[in-house]
Amino acid sequence: MNRGKYILLTILILLLAFIEKVNKNTHSPYSQTLPLFKPNPEIAKILSFGASGLLSDIIFFKTIVFYGGVNYRKLSYPELSWMYDMLKTATRLDPYSTDAYFFSQAEFTWGRTGWVPQLNKLLLYGTKYNKIWTLYYFLGFNTFYFLKDTADAAEYFKKAAMLNPKSAFLKRITAKMFYESGREEMAIAYLSSMLSATRKPYMRKEIQTRLTALKRAFYLKKEVLKFRREQGRMPGDLDELVKMGYIRQIPKDPYGGKFYLKGNKIWTTSNFYWRPNANHKD
Repeated sequence: MNRGKYILLTILILLLAFIEKVNKNTHSPYSQTLPLFKPNPEIAKILSFGASGLLSDIIFFKTIVFYGGVNYRKLSYPELSWMYDMLKTATRLDPYSTDAYFFSQAEFTWGRTGWVPQLNKLLLYGTKYNKIWTLYYFLGFNTFYFLKDTADAAEYFKKAAMLNPKSAFLKRITAKMFYESGREEMAIAYLSSMLSATRKPYMRKEIQTRLTALKRAFYLKKEVLKFRREQGRMPGDLDELVKMGYIRQIPKDPYGGKFYLKGNKIWTTSNFYWRPNANHKD
């Protein structure tokens, strides 16, 4: 950047500071703590004179300084709104600024679940520029835990797993989300593709175990649905499938748990994870 642009950017920063000082002298109930000025992302980019990355850093730094200055007390809606808009502007000026996304994830989730849909929009914007698995993991976690949407969460976790193929955990959680959203066949297809693409023995074993467990659960579900079609009702439990001749026996859960019927879905006491002292040979 040439000297002229540095001078113009300095003038812009001083102008922002002046506007904020004027705003703090207003009679707003938040004027003692809240910097009321919120730069518009589009205008800020034009006025950055080619130094959008630097201006993004300044806006982000200003946001975290404000957050630290309120001593981590419970923030009001106007304060949270200001913080969100500042972080949004910072990411629009520099979409590669991962610090802003990570800070947003930390501050707009726990205890502030009403902000999660907005937060997810911010994170989705970040995924267009940053091919890192953590942003998709944040999206998956937020969507599953806070928004209770296992179907969309599965898609986000799947993308996270693709960007971090060494993570066995991401493969497990993706398959689990597919299964819990009622898309058992997709979970099985996903794990089958992961198995063919994996070479490390310990990872292959983990994937194969989960694949076997989901296949057995899906087999039981199909027999339950067949029972319902033919008998006009749901079986009382899985043992009734054996008594009525639909299956020879209840298959073993390779994680050491026991399959059971709840509603119209097959669950297992292991929750598809290894149990202590479980027989891993099944």
